[in-house]
Amino acid sequence: MRKSPDRSVLVFIHGFNNHFEGAVHRFAQIVHDSGAHSAPVLATWPSRGSPLAYGYDRESTNYPRNTVERLFQYLARDPEVREVSILAACRT
Repeated sequence: MRKSPDRSVLVFIHGFNNHFEGAVHRFAQIVHDSGAHSAPVLATWPSRGSPLAYGYDRESTNYPRNTVERLFQYLARDPEVREVSILAACRT
């Protein structure tokens, strides 16, 4: 957080049909291409990365739900954080 000049955080939540590796790569590319100065945070969940595995992916979104909620509560309480932006993406 201290390295973010504007004390902002960018939280990226990947969507259905995205493997972990793809979500990391996509978020890194977004941060690089945008020139964002925000502290990057990736919120991820298990995905089979297949259009035919929607049911599995839908159920998998339940796993990180509480953790993501705690993340946002933590960021809201942190006096160092001035702004939180959320970017949610989906690839089908």
